[in-house]
Amino acid sequence: MRVSFILPGFPSAPVGGFAVVYTYANHLTRRGHQVNVIHPRAWMTHAGWSRRAVNHVRALARSAVGSVPRDGRPAWFPLDADVRSVIVPRLAPNTVPDGDAVFATAWETASIVHALPPPTGRKLYLIQHYETWSGPQELVDATWRLPMDKVVISKWLLEIAQGLGVAGETTYIPNGIDLERFRITDPPQRRDRFRVGLLHHRRKWKGTADGLRALESVRRTRPGLEAVLFGTAQRPRVPEWVIYAPAPAGERLVELYNSMAIFLHPSWTEGWPLPPAEAMACGCALVAAANRGVSEYATDGSTALMAPVRDIAGLAAAVDRLIDDDDLRVRIVATAGHAHIRSFSWEAAVDRLEALLTAGSD
Repeated sequence: MRVSFILPGFPSAPVGGFAVVYTYANHLTRRGHQVNVIHPRAWMTHAGWSRRAVNHVRALARSAVGSVPRDGRPAWFPLDADVRSVIVPRLAPNTVPDGDAVFATAWETASIVHALPPPTGRKLYLIQHYETWSGPQELVDATWRLPMDKVVISKWLLEIAQGLGVAGETTYIPNGIDLERFRITDPPQRRDRFRVGLLHHRRKWKGTADGLRALESVRRTRPGLEAVLFGTAQRPRVPEWVIYAPAPAGERLVELYNSMAIFLHPSWTEGWPLPPAEAMACGCALVAAANRGVSEYATDGSTALMAPVRDIAGLAAAVDRLIDDDDLRVRIVATAGHAHIRSFSWEAAVDRLEALLTAGSD
């Protein structure tokens, strides 16, 4: 089949939602499909956007200044050579090739994909979050109601589809993890239980500030605590005692996860977050704010320790408990979490997406 994915811009640094699209592109290409990934050079805008949404897009654009490569391929992701990745001045019918299927991948792209001429293929919409954080709810909801087949990555997003009356045209396909890449190389029982990892992100709702405050609280009684942050930027403004790893990629990221005993995920909202799942696959014990996305694969007391969203004291108490109880960290959380997350494979996700595409071509 000939499949196109339409993205809202070109990411110069790692972005989870883009990584999901690129991963699907790789797997579909390896299965013999012809895949196009199309990026507009300028990040998309909409006349009805709120000031919050406009500021969001401007921030993304600033991060990409001077970093759009001529070959249209992200430097941070190993996109297969057979995937056709291009950058176009703007999205228009003449920039999308004819094919069998074309995916919108963000609410900003949905209306454009819906309006594409029939030769571009069957219209689908890959929904990875309820994107009211980047646009007005009424406009986001309107894109969900467009007559396109939807794919959602979480059960909570499927519930939103039900509430909007579009569940009948919505398929649930959870994300996968690259289980060959994200793996245990250093047994959890040998790790320093005082070493805690945390993703740094500039968006407030990602909860980095909450995570740091929780770790500062733990450190008051456990001065040996070692916090390891990583992110796409150079060292941000964080306390001197915090170790920071800028833009770890490839095996370096796997090594970083394997150096952590605990991974802290304080985000307020997520679609289906990748870093906590990757950390679990690498044998970290997960402490997480119970956002609906991470709850797709993390269960309090079984595969993780959870606290309510924005409960800094609760996150600190969970980290402290795992440091204090090494048996809980290794036997119940790290081991059980690792076993559970391995049920989420990209092969299974691509099987389901391929089945959806094939069914629609009959």
